[in-house]
Amino acid sequence: MSPSFGGGPGRLPVRVIIVDDHPLFVAGISQLFESDPLMSLEGTASCAEAAVTLFDRVSPEVTILDVNLPDENGFALARTLLARWADAKILILSGHSELQYQRTAFQIGVSGYVQKSCTSAELAAAVADVRAGRLRFAPEVLARGGPVPALPAPTRRELEVLAHIRAGLSNRNIARELVVSERTIHFHVSNLLSKLQAVSRTQALARARELGWLTD
Repeated sequence: MSPSFGGGPGRLPVRVIIVDDHPLFVAGISQLFESDPLMSLEGTASCAEAAVTLFDRVSPEVTILDVNLPDENGFALARTLLARWADAKILILSGHSELQYQRTAFQIGVSGYVQKSCTSAELAAAVADVRAGRLRFAPEVLARGGPVPALPAPTRRELEVLAHIRAGLSNRNIARELVVSERTIHFHVSNLLSKLQAVSRTQALARARELGWLTD
């Protein structure tokens, strides 16, 4: 029996848009939605700019959003949508399984987070929960006493250091650019690696982009 995305008899189809830049994945999800009479796929977008335009045009009930987009990461896009439409219901569908991503999404105000490895039934349940105003996160994030804290926010100086790391500068050259000691830069880099739970500069840059700390 195929999963149902709607509610009881007479329930109007849930109006959804998909924001993802992987055509084959979008095609698969679109086919799943279009085969269900209780789901109305209102459109798809492959980048953040197109997503904002699409959202403004169709006013979806649920926006399914990937974290990795070509022009802006999904968390930054979620912030934009929620700033413009406070009642937007956003479900992140991501390949990232690390709990830190769910914590960040929760902190932003996203309604739910599911992995791309989920089953059709799990996705159906997540869409239904989000439409109904329920949160859909891992139990650890919705733990009693409040959500697990999200990643500590970067300081202004750490963001400056990140920008110089992205430019390929060494600690010594960053210190020269910021007119501080190399020891101070080492301290900031260590803090960044710790906050981002990264083991290298490359990994730190990748996670910083995904979390909206950097934009290219």
